Amino acid sequence: MDVCHVFTGSFQVCVQYLKEGHLVALAPGGVLEAQFGDEEYRLIWGKRIGFAKVALEA
Repeated sequence: MDVCHVFTGSFQVCVQYLKEGHLVALAPGGVLEAQFGDEEYRLIWGKRIGFAKVALEA
């Protein structure tokens, strides 16, 4: 994980990194959707919209 600088970041940290010009990858659906989702998979994000708020803030 250190090679890719993967970490669990707060809202503020993600916004800061984006404003500094870094790339930020988010997985709103977590590991389940990242690893096991396919064309037939239905998203289960519920009320998790923090990723959109990060994009708007940055």
